[in-house]
Amino acid sequence: MKKYIVFGYTNINLHDNLNEPTSEERQNIYKEWENWQKDIGELLVSIGSPLHKGKVINSEGIVDEKASDLSGYMIIKANDFNHAIELLNKSPLFGKGHGQKYEMFECLM
Repeated sequence: MKKYIVFGYTNINLHDNLNEPTSEERQNIYKEWENWQKDIGELLVSIGSPLHKGKVINSEGIVDEKASDLSGYMIIKANDFNHAIELLNKSPLFGKGHGQKYEMFECLM
């Protein structure tokens, strides 16, 4: 099996506060994630983390106060890209407001 890292991107300027889930809806989303994690089992390498307040840096320090719109990541194991997409389609990732764009890369190590 290969490892794949999935990055989510969210443009905060396009974020719709009116569509924020209620507390009850948020709890249901958490439960969906929990169920998916149990279903995927060892194929989930890392659930990852939401990311925010990124900065562009170099050896001198902070170059720009605003990095890209990268907003989260996760790592899964799959046979190939199609299998990885199949696994992700069973998750609550798509259509739950977690991101507006996703990229997936095969990990070489």
